[in-house]
Amino acid sequence: MPALPSTKILHPIRLALAGAAVSGATLGLGCLGVESAGAMSAPISITSTVNLRPGPNTSAAPIGSIPTGASPDFVCWTQGQNINGVDVWFNVNWAGRNGYYASYYDSSHYATDAQITSKYGIRNCSSTQPTPPPAGGSSAAANGAMSWARSKMGQNFDSGLCLSFVFSAYSAAGVNLRPWVNVPIGSNTYPVDIWGHFTHGTTGNGTPPAGSLVFWASKTGNRTLSHVTLSTGNGQMISTADSLGSNVHYETMAQRGYSIELGWWLPS
Repeated sequence: MPALPSTKILHPIRLALAGAAVSGATLGLGCLGVESAGAMSAPISITSTVNLRPGPNTSAAPIGSIPTGASPDFVCWTQGQNINGVDVWFNVNWAGRNGYYASYYDSSHYATDAQITSKYGIRNCSSTQPTPPPAGGSSAAANGAMSWARSKMGQNFDSGLCLSFVFSAYSAAGVNLRPWVNVPIGSNTYPVDIWGHFTHGTTGNGTPPAGSLVFWASKTGNRTLSHVTLSTGNGQMISTADSLGSNVHYETMAQRGYSIELGWWLPS
């Protein structure tokens, strides 16, 4: 086993944090089958080249790497897979990508988890108080929403809670989407009802930009089988339970051949 950084205080492995969610009972019960508002610099550098992962574990393939000596933009911290005695993972932005890396591979040191926030100013990913976004950073909320959604990968959000999921993702990023939808949201609201009723942001069709809510309709015309996913860019999306997966999972637009894309909405 390689030597741990001399300043690292080890923590025992813990259960994954439970994220706050908007009640699914009021957000679209007919779906098939919502992390930080901004990033910040911190005096933490990478001590050994580390993989950037889509979640706080090594189960998924890397989406990039951060070289030795680099200091990424920090979004938040969470507990994840224990790496050589350290179970803290940081959610960061690096080289145009958002992901997680294991704190074992950096220069941070802390006697308690709370010191990660008090010493470095990096909030816990489950906190509802986001890091203030950079001035003019309109994409900060989108990055935060994607980060929150990635942290739920593999978790069970029962079929029918797709609207709750995407609204919770933005809520975790400090943005309440409800006032930005021009139709009442209640137990009988479905994604197809919301499509086209937005008061802020931009909409479009085709490949959605990262952070967009992507609305889908069943080819059979069944209203209750409409769906909404969260785009991570380049045709990739995060979805709750549907015919392609029983838990929160990644999928591509090409895989949704059984649905019709109504379009995407990028809140601003």
